[in-house]
Amino acid sequence: MRMRKSDGSYRWFLARFNPLRDEQGQIMRWYAAATDIEDRKQAEDRLRSENVALREEIDKASMLKKSLERLLL
Repeated sequence: MRMRKSDGSYRWFLARFNPLRDEQGQIMRWYAAATDIEDRKQAEDRLRSENVALREEIDKASMLKKSLERLLL
């Protein structure tokens, strides 16, 4: 989930919620933990962009190879 800070910026968090139940299974209390994963999200976005750029370069190289093969035949 994304949460907004007091300065207006947003950060990604991984949130987990676990209930504490009594003997009858009734929820007595909730426990929550939030882990800041903003750096991980940014790294994933960079990796995704780099993969797209790499795929484009591979496609260009493949097209160039095909063009050269046609010229040489």
